[in-house]
Amino acid sequence: MRPVDLAVVGAGPAGCTAAATAARGGADVLLVEKATLPRHKVCGGGIPQRTRVLLPSGFSEAVSSHAVRRVALAGGWSTPLVLDAPEGTILADVVDRSLFDAFLAEEATRAGATLQTGRAVTGAVREVDGCWRVAFSDGTDVCARAICLSDGAASPVGRLLGVPPLPMGLAIEGLVPYVDTDHAAWRDTSVFDFDAIAGGYGWIFPRADGYAVGVGSGRWHMPDIRARLAALCAAHPQTAGRALLSVRGAALPFFREPRAWYARDGLYLAGDAAGFCDPLTGEGIFYAVLSGQLAAKAVLSGGPEAYHRAIQRPIVDELRIAARYAWKAAHLPRFLMGFLMGRKRFRTYAERFVRLLSGEMTYRDLYDAMHWRKWRS
Repeated sequence: MRPVDLAVVGAGPAGCTAAATAARGGADVLLVEKATLPRHKVCGGGIPQRTRVLLPSGFSEAVSSHAVRRVALAGGWSTPLVLDAPEGTILADVVDRSLFDAFLAEEATRAGATLQTGRAVTGAVREVDGCWRVAFSDGTDVCARAICLSDGAASPVGRLLGVPPLPMGLAIEGLVPYVDTDHAAWRDTSVFDFDAIAGGYGWIFPRADGYAVGVGSGRWHMPDIRARLAALCAAHPQTAGRALLSVRGAALPFFREPRAWYARDGLYLAGDAAGFCDPLTGEGIFYAVLSGQLAAKAVLSGGPEAYHRAIQRPIVDELRIAARYAWKAAHLPRFLMGFLMGRKRFRTYAERFVRLLSGEMTYRDLYDAMHWRKWRS
């Protein structure tokens, strides 16, 4: 059996990007997804502007339903702080993840990758010649010179191969459909409510069909999480008194550093499977797309060590700093959050947070600005 150069497990943003990048580089790529596309994913769908340069041209016209032009930060008893994007710019695109992932999968096939859906990986063994023999649920198998694991936070294939499990949080999300009386201003405003749930935050993102409303926490055991979601809806005018539909839950991966490895023996971890999710904002699409690109480039040239070097500054260092801020935010008493949001100085920090969301500022920049000294690894 002639081996493929790369087998990608999971057709999310990381996997599709890895498959497309490797295929464009001349590799023979197999992209495998256990579900049938399109499929639902619990995700607010916000894509920061820094992600745009990494995505295929035409993505915005194909799947972007809204452009976010302002952010409302809520917490404690203070009035929400509303911040606008700089004139002529937007902060983020909002997409339906089912359509977005299907679009990226189609782009991967256009690049030359072979996509197989409805096919689950049941195991993989590294043979003496260095290739991986990947087994599928239908009893077939394939040989691959390298594997990119991008099968989500739980990474069931990663567990089969001995990849250490990630620390997990929990999130649930539902949809509040629009009505004709909705104020137009709310349809381009993302809300972050830091009082919505302990150890996390709530979000309200405008989409094509309504408001995606969710809460997420770094704590796995949250017996009152549905009550917190209902309270979030009731607390904001655009969702108060409305029906909340299609509520679903999902695990949230959390960055753990130092980690023993992100690639070795021809096995590469990308996206949520690697824990590349912002511990402060919960945003993972940027890191998924970037890690997918870098993993594919390392497969084409350089190998595991090249991947480790490539992800260090733009991903690992950034998430390490974000984890510090996330820990502080999670342990900040709610009454103190309300007090801080009422202070003028808080607006300066909030404006920097918005610049971070848009990609104009990195966590390294934020640390330097807030601590008046350069970040040192």
